[in-house]
Amino acid sequence: MLNRPLFDISGRIRCGVFSRFALAACMLGTVFATGAARAVDDGIPPLLRSPATTTSAKAFVLTDLGDSKISTYLSSSNIDGIALQIAWSSLETSQGVYAFSGVNNTLTQALSAAKSAGKQVTLHIPGFGQSPSWLQSAGAQFYTSTNNLGQARSYVIPWDSVYLSTYTTFINALSSYISKNNFGSTVFDVSVAIPVQEMNIDPCTNGQLSTTVAYNETDYYNAWVQIGGAFKSAFPSQVKFVSPPANESVCVGDKDATFFSSVMNDFLGTSSTFWMFAADLSANAVPSSRTAPYLSYTSETGLAYQMIGSSTTSTSGSKNPILQGGTYPTNLKTAVCGGLANGASYIEVYAVDEQNSNTDIQNAIKAIHTPSMCTTK
Repeated sequence: MLNRPLFDISGRIRCGVFSRFALAACMLGTVFATGAARAVDDGIPPLLRSPATTTSAKAFVLTDLGDSKISTYLSSSNIDGIALQIAWSSLETSQGVYAFSGVNNTLTQALSAAKSAGKQVTLHIPGFGQSPSWLQSAGAQFYTSTNNLGQARSYVIPWDSVYLSTYTTFINALSSYISKNNFGSTVFDVSVAIPVQEMNIDPCTNGQLSTTVAYNETDYYNAWVQIGGAFKSAFPSQVKFVSPPANESVCVGDKDATFFSSVMNDFLGTSSTFWMFAADLSANAVPSSRTAPYLSYTSETGLAYQMIGSSTTSTSGSKNPILQGGTYPTNLKTAVCGGLANGASYIEVYAVDEQNSNTDIQNAIKAIHTPSMCTTK
């Protein structure tokens, strides 16, 4: 187990340092020891502080930058905003050269459309596995390995100092752009998509990133703490999504049930705008396996979900019960209601589902705003 300090940067007991047997007792003791002191006076409005107390959630449409139907999504009364998946390389085409300046670029157009409609935007901008081609020539260290899809590819080492510093410079430039163009209240979330967008490193197996590069838990943990501080500084008023790893496993074969908790305790010690997020909401009996071990965090910060896939189509274009355990088209509502039951304050649905005229699909999306619909067929 990683030798993490007993207290986090806010002075709270860090339960993640204890054994799995002692973790529950530590967390219970932390509640009594800290009580209301766990809320941080960071200037965030009370509604944003305690979203888990709401009975409905925000509904966002997941799409890509440049989608020609963005204005259509934003015009729907069932939708609160759009979530944009954007490659880092498309916004920083070469080191220090940013593609989000100017009134005619697609990011400005999307943010302007949302602002005009009184809606908001989430930004998912991953780095690991989708890093710019210039990053290696800038000095970042990479490794080559085979991922869980059987693909041999090159990946940046998640704790590489050049990788972390160049992405930090990028998000600072993005923050300046957002502020300069008065998009601060339009941007709802900027996801903490590095060191790795979903915390578990793929490829990484049995303590090895590759045959020549070992997994270093201390360096990886410190990378998360470093980048969390960078996001808090760049986006102090925006929500910042953080995803737990799948199966509580950062590196396959090396289960660590406390890694995510340690990271979140560090983040929440400075700001309650770090929300738990998972892109695996499904119609299964367990709506989200990523968040299931950590739902206690809904008492102090927000919970956000993205569907594990669209209900409407699969990669082959057929009707898709991909929301595991359900049957099209009612599977989407089952997934939505499962997320709401977990305490979700935000749910992303795929654009293809938002555009589906099927009554069951549309009722599923409406249920995000109206949870009482979950009790009706």
